[in-house]
Amino acid sequence: MLGIVFHFALLFLGQITLVLWDGLAAAALITKPKVLVQEISLQNVSDQMIFPGRVRSKIEALVNAENEGLVQRILKPVGSSVQRGESVLIIQNTDPVYKFAPVPVRAPTQGFLSRLDVSLMSKVEKGASLFLITDPRQLKIEIEIPAADLGSFAIGTVGKIKGTTEAPQEVRIVGLSPLVDVKTGTASAQLEISPPPTHGVGAVKDRVFRAGMIVQVQFDLNPRQGIVLPSSAIVYRDRKPFVQILENGKVMKRPVVIRSELGGTIELVPNPKDEISQGQKVVIRANRYLADGDEVEIDSGKIE
Repeated sequence: MLGIVFHFALLFLGQITLVLWDGLAAAALITKPKVLVQEISLQNVSDQMIFPGRVRSKIEALVNAENEGLVQRILKPVGSSVQRGESVLIIQNTDPVYKFAPVPVRAPTQGFLSRLDVSLMSKVEKGASLFLITDPRQLKIEIEIPAADLGSFAIGTVGKIKGTTEAPQEVRIVGLSPLVDVKTGTASAQLEISPPPTHGVGAVKDRVFRAGMIVQVQFDLNPRQGIVLPSSAIVYRDRKPFVQILENGKVMKRPVVIRSELGGTIELVPNPKDEISQGQKVVIRANRYLADGDEVEIDSGKIE
């Protein structure tokens, strides 16, 4: 008799346990998904194009030997300033028959002796490179623009040198070749470096550009206002992009057109049907799959 009572007691406890488990499972099923949201707002955006550029001196006067001979004297060391017409070195003709007076080789322009291609008593042939005069105070930047992008550039287009200081150095296109190199598919552009400020952030002391340096030049083209969201805000259905808008605590999918994607963000083409607009909240992350009409809970923290 006692065994029968014990048996029924176990059955009763088992039924209670099943009811409790069913209740907990149901509660888990009706728990609202947690989401992170971002409010839609118009931002200033542009098409960024970045090119490697080479810093060069506006003055590059390469002097070659007019006659063969020996370098008898070097009058100027590398790095020294020279005036136009000032002698840099002297060459003695070594003709075995005729004796010629030493010939001074002069600087064709004012600047600095940036390179010396000969040494004392070295023999030079006619046409050989002797030295180079440049002026580090007058610099330019040269870039190569792909033919497909030439339509976006013109004389006067403004850019900036990346990675210089907190106040980027401005540059401006002052020369643009109409010819496209058949080997590279690019056209050359010459950029002028705008004078930097003399005080505060980005002052002259902060700017160190030297001929021969490679810099990155950035152009922000087609400035406009657009909607920019994290890439995680986009969901795909049948390979078509959507965003999930929060309306009265529920999520609703809205179709979008992606204009560009860069660095983990996307820019949306303005929606003519006004299905998304400023002030609306977009789901940028959720802790589980969301269907249209799901009620959600906004989480201000980080969703794993």
